[in-house]
Amino acid sequence: MPANVNKAQALEKLLKYLKYNRKMLIACGDGLNDISMIEYAGIGVAMGNAQDIVKEKADFITKSNAEDGVANAIDIFWADNKKIMSGEHENN
Repeated sequence: MPANVNKAQALEKLLKYLKYNRKMLIACGDGLNDISMIEYAGIGVAMGNAQDIVKEKADFITKSNAEDGVANAIDIFWADNKKIMSGEHENN
């Protein structure tokens, strides 16, 4: 990948192509190269094993890679989204 390109820029192009809004995007990462993506996404998720600076930039911290952190984040946000869509969410 060219030096002046980052993961957020790649996601921006993908979302534009798919005609999705970045608010609909959940991005998970653990390294310094993931910070732009985590900050860009509607919900930025740091893995439990992520570097501290990555965790500071995230909206949510999930379990580690070894503990299936991405699947954990999907389960949490999928369940929350279902509650919102059904009117069960506590903020309604």
